Amino acid sequence: MALKEVQHFLTQYIRDSRFRETVAGSGIASVAAHYNLNGDDQKLLEEMELSYVAREAEGVLVERLEKREGEFREFFDHLANYTSIEHFFRLYDQAYSKGLMTRPVEMDCFLSFATGFVVENQLPPYLVDLARFNYHYTQISITPIENGEAGGLRPDEELRLYHLVQLKSPYRIVNFRYDIPGILRSEFDFNNPLYFQEAPISLFIQKDWDKPTTTQIHYAGDVPLLNELTRGETSVNELLACYGVQQYGQVLNMLSSLYQRNIISVKLPKHFL
Repeated sequence: MALKEVQHFLTQYIRDSRFRETVAGSGIASVAAHYNLNGDDQKLLEEMELSYVAREAEGVLVERLEKREGEFREFFDHLANYTSIEHFFRLYDQAYSKGLMTRPVEMDCFLSFATGFVVENQLPPYLVDLARFNYHYTQISITPIENGEAGGLRPDEELRLYHLVQLKSPYRIVNFRYDIPGILRSEFDFNNPLYFQEAPISLFIQKDWDKPTTTQIHYAGDVPLLNELTRGETSVNELLACYGVQQYGQVLNMLSSLYQRNIISVKLPKHFL
């Protein structure tokens, strides 16, 4: 008796709900050839409490659901108004029956499935944007802070032209067809016009350096100098060169505000250290 085949069977039994249904309906013998199970293997499996294994499998499913709910909270909250979450998630679990995968793989697979589910079932398209928002928000929140951007001005220090400035990482600028922040600020209502009227926006999604496990969200249009700052680290002097001298004071005030809001980092060039 080779336990390898039995382990293979049990792994699939735990991971794949459709496989469990097949075994329950047709018996172990119906899949024995596919898994190279001999008579002793089948006898061993028949003596096992597969009902107990099935309960363990349900526990794996619940764990998987809880993790995705934590990452896609608002999407689940809204989706529940249109369909059964249990039905939706069992379909997802069946579509990706390899069981628990790494978090990045799970999130990619889930977003792909959720998008297809919304489209195929002709649910409100804003749900796709909502899932995408949760996806990017969560990915930024779980990405570690890059220590290379540490530093800053002393309390008594003013911003100088030789200072280097850059957007604090991690961050993303993401386009949406619907006003997701507006939707999330409002109570759920089937007749909410925000769910049906496209209002293309860009969001600046950035790690909150004051609260490293959270993320701050801004409409990209509300973040001054964003286009210039996305080009990477630059000196204040070079950034000012994009503007007329009469605007220097205004730009310096914008940079100071961005620094106070923890959106940009400010540091000295290496040759000052």
